[in-house]
Amino acid sequence: MITAFLHLVRVFATGAYKAPRELNWVVGVVLLMVTLGFVFTGTILRWDQEAYEALQHNLEVTELLGSLGVWFSAGFTRSVPILTRLYIAHVSILPVALVLLLIVHFFLVKHHGISPRPSEADAGLAPGGRLPKEAQTGHYTAHLRKMFGYGLVLLALAGVLATVLPPAVGPVPDPDVEVTKPPFMFYWLYAFENWLGIKGILYAAVVFFSVLALVPALDRSPWRSLGRRRVMLVVGLVVLALLIALSLYVGFTPTAAHLEG
Repeated sequence: MITAFLHLVRVFATGAYKAPRELNWVVGVVLLMVTLGFVFTGTILRWDQEAYEALQHNLEVTELLGSLGVWFSAGFTRSVPILTRLYIAHVSILPVALVLLLIVHFFLVKHHGISPRPSEADAGLAPGGRLPKEAQTGHYTAHLRKMFGYGLVLLALAGVLATVLPPAVGPVPDPDVEVTKPPFMFYWLYAFENWLGIKGILYAAVVFFSVLALVPALDRSPWRSLGRRRVMLVVGLVVLALLIALSLYVGFTPTAAHLEG
């Protein structure tokens, strides 16, 4: 999650979402949503108190979605329980979605070439958003090798941490209490739930990811350096500050009861 977020910040800061890479930015936003989906379903599959409360949030948000969320509702089918369906999503549906999206993501990087630096783009050295072949200093294959290399290092590190410091499983679920908070990457959503109830999660998530997806449409200037994109810089810093402030707010306030009895 940390590396995915840092990658998003880097792409935003360098204006790498601009033409002709608008579609790849949207694909990246969907990849971020899928990654959060892994975190959410993985949390539920631990089946401790936090998992039980996360599942109840899932069911209540599903009710708000109506027919759009019917697959994740308890009444979708009696033969496959909701917990089993979330397990299927975690080990089958989300991995397939991740792989397919990564294929599209990498293909678009290959198709459009490595994004030029803001200074190169603003100086007119990259017509159409792409450096001439003779001016390119980085190549797709080298870029791909680095990504896979870093990925293997992160996988090894995660394996070591999972072995040496395995994540704790909490107490057996008690349906009569609500005492946990979500994983830290969902804290900002939890803040809206504090203020608006369960519907705050849905509204805040829809607005946030919709705005993220619309960034290329909102910033149509030809400039890529942050000095020439001051409005987007301010907007980005405000959003980042809000995410941090909301997360700190949730981290330092007591757990509130939101679920219906």
